[in-house]
Amino acid sequence: MKKIIKITEDELKNLIPVLLEEFDINDYSDEDFVEVFIKYFRNWVKKKHGDEIGGYPMSYLFKKYEDEFLTDVGLKGERHYYYGSGAAKFAKIGRDIIQKQLETLPTLMPSRKFTERYKKQLDHLIKYLNIPDYVKLNIEEERPNDVNVEFEIDFPSMLISNDDFVANQTFSRLKKYLEDFMGIEFGSPSHGLLKLNYYARTIGSDEFVKKIFNKQIKPNLKKLPSSGAIHSMKLSVDTNKLTITLIFRQSSYYSTRNSIKKEIKDYFVENGFSPRKIVVAD
Repeated sequence: MKKIIKITEDELKNLIPVLLEEFDINDYSDEDFVEVFIKYFRNWVKKKHGDEIGGYPMSYLFKKYEDEFLTDVGLKGERHYYYGSGAAKFAKIGRDIIQKQLETLPTLMPSRKFTERYKKQLDHLIKYLNIPDYVKLNIEEERPNDVNVEFEIDFPSMLISNDDFVANQTFSRLKKYLEDFMGIEFGSPSHGLLKLNYYARTIGSDEFVKKIFNKQIKPNLKKLPSSGAIHSMKLSVDTNKLTITLIFRQSSYYSTRNSIKKEIKDYFVENGFSPRKIVVAD
C-alpha cells in the first residue's frame, strides 16, 4: 500500500523554490537571516503567548522564550553554535529556519535564464573576445542568473600557437562588455543581479607530459651540449604555458647553466613550439 504524504498550501509554497532548484541559500547574507528570525520569532510569540506580549522588546522575548521556541520548531540541540547573543546568533537561527523550510526568503530572481534572454547579444560579444582556436568556451546556467563560464584549453595546441590567451583577462573583458554594452549589473541572483564565475582547465596536458615530453622531448634534451649541468627537471602545467624548472648539479658552472637554458629554448622553437609558451626556469 502506498503511503500518502499530505502537505499544506504553505508547505507547498516553501517547497517550490527547492523543487525548481532555483534557491541557493548562499545568495543571502546574515542581514537577511536576521530578518527571517525576527519575523518568524515574533509571529511565534504572538501565536503562543498573545499579540500584546509579541510586541515586547526583542531582548526580553528571546531571553524568556529562547528554549521554548527552539524546542517547538525542532532546532533545540541541533546546533552547538547557538551561543552568544545578538545579530550573529539570530542569523544562525534564521538560516536554520530557512533550511528547515519553516519560512521562505523573498527573491528577485527572474524566471527565465540569462543565457536564453540574451543569447544573440552574448554570441555577438564573445566574437569580440578574440578567443584562440585552441580554446573552447562553455557557458552553463543551472538556475537563472547564476552563470559559469568555462575555458577549455587544448594544451598541446596551445603550446604551438602564437596566439596568447589568459583566462582571467578574457573573463574581465567579458564582464566589462556586459556592463558597458548591455548595462548588466553583477551580484546576487536573489537580488535580480547576475552572478558570473569562471574557471579554466586544460585538456591533453597529462598525455602531453607522459607521451610527448617524457618519451620524446626529454631524451633529446639530455643530448644537448650543455645538458651535463642538469641534475633533474620539474614540469609545471598552466593554462597558458609550460614551465620547465631545472635543478642543476652543484659542480656546474654558471655559464654552463645559462647555456643549457638557451639550448632548451632553442630546441623548442626549432621544433615548432611558441617561445612565449615555454618557460625555462631554475
